[in-house]
Formats: sequence, C-alpha cells, structure tokens
Amino acid sequence: MLFTRDGAFRVDAQGNLVHVGTGARLLGWMAIESGTIRTTGEMQPIRIPQGAMEARATSKVRIGGNLDARDKVGTTQEVSFTVIDSLGSEHVVRMEFTKRANNQWDWRAELEGLEVGTGTVTFGAEGKWVEGTGKLFLPLTNGAASPQEISLDFSGMTQLSALSTVSAVFQDGFPAGVLESISVDARGVIIGGFSNGITRPLAQVAVAVFANPEGLERVGENMFKASSNSGLPRWMPAGEGGAGRIQAGGLEQSNVDIAKELTEVLVAQRSFQAAARVILAADEMTQEALNLRR
Repeated sequence: MLFTRDGAFRVDAQGNLVHVGTGARLLGWMAIESGTIRTTGEMQPIRIPQGAMEARATSKVRIGGNLDARDKVGTTQEVSFTVIDSLGSEHVVRMEFTKRANNQWDWRAELEGLEVGTGTVTFGAEGKWVEGTGKLFLPLTNGAASPQEISLDFSGMTQLSALSTVSAVFQDGFPAGVLESISVDARGVIIGGFSNGITRPLAQVAVAVFANPEGLERVGENMFKASSNSGLPRWMPAGEGGAGRIQAGGLEQSNVDIAKELTEVLVAQRSFQAAARVILAADEMTQEALNLRR
C-alpha cells in the first residue's frame, strides 16, 4: 500500500487507473449503475468502463407549458415528443389536447397512427393543474420490449390566458452510448461523458489522512509508505474530514522557499569567500616568514 500526491495517472489495457511512474493501481470507491457512490464501503482499484452504456427505455414523460384559457371548447393543441425503446431506438409520439369544457382538456396520444393513450387534465380557477395523469402503451415491432409502458406527468402544466406553449419538458430514456471523456471534480469524483450526451459518476478517489504526514517513508517515484512515525491512514473523500481537495489538470509548484534558499546560497558563498581569504592571508604570512628566515 503506497501513497502519493502525484496525480499523474493513466488508463491501462484493462481499464484500471494506474500511476504513470510505478503502474500501481489507484484505489477508491466505484459507482453503482445509477451513479451513486458509497464512500463508506470497501475500497477497490478504480476501473474505467470500456464497453458501451446500455440504452434505457423511456418510462416517464413530463408535459409542461401552458394551454390557452381563451380557446373555445373544441379547440385542439398539438405536441410531439420522442421516446426511447429498450433497444435505444427513437419513436415520435404525437399528442392532441382538445378543450372539453372550461378548465378541462381531453388528451389523446398516437404512435404511427395507432392510439396509445387517452385521458383528461383538469385545472383550477387559478390556472394550476388539479388532476389528471395517464399512461401510454406503445406496441413496438422492432424487437424491443413491447408494449412499452410510459407514465405521463401533467402537474407542471397551466391553463392561463396566454399563448399555448405545451411541450414535453423531460423524458428519462436515452440511447446507447460509448465513453468519450472523463473528468475529475474537486471532491475526487471521476465523471464520464458518453456519446449519447449522458454524464455519470464512475468512481471517487480515496484520500488518505495521516496524523503526521511528515513521518511518511519515501520509497521513490514520488511514492511514500506509512511508518510508525506517520500513524495509520484514515480514508476520506476529498474535501471532508480534513482531507484536501483535488485539482484536476493542476501542476504543483515547488514547495521550496526560494527567498530562503537564495539567502542561504549567498551566505554560503560569502562564507566560502571569507574562508578563502583567510587561507590566502595565512599562506602569505607563512611565505613572508620563510623569506625572512632566508
């Protein structure tokens, strides 16, 4: 078990983050599929996933925006949005809102001409959503899981005397993607950026805190190991419990006090010059004494 302040790491052929100088694997906490990281769990070598991120089928769509309260009964407003199936394919759902009565709108959704859901949304006297939810059941024929059930959330909608702006503001599905980049934040969380636009925590670097960091034993290559003088390490996330933060892409400057070192060099130089002059004077005196004896 070695320790370092040197943040030069690379990804090896197996996907492990390893120290450039020694090849030692970096320890930390891996994220689960949802991106959650438990820093109280057991540490393990950090491994960057090399395969593709699997697609996630849409299971929830949130509809937002406004339906114009000035519209007459029978007026229709349309909205279209894209959903993702279990294979990562995209499908466009078309939805119509038809005013049924004051403060009440019926909705109907279709996919490729087939009806996939109906329902009613009700608003209060102040134009806020009161009730009305729904589900879509998509019959798919491309080999994906079918029928695909999607819950609809209308709670963000309003009915005010303003232009209609209804739209799908959120859907939780995404297509498959591959890892394109990684970054590290100040807490040591390694974040992966995927080709499908998703960013997700992959792991978190563990920081070791010692009672006496000066007591660590040097082993070369900017690496140290614990000693009886340093005490045992305490593992902490960066920025917590006295652990320092991590600066990604930073280059540490020299921790030598330049002014002090230059002063000591000048003092040493003056001392050398003074000693040289003393030796020169003693040599000259000795030479004069020898000349007098002759």
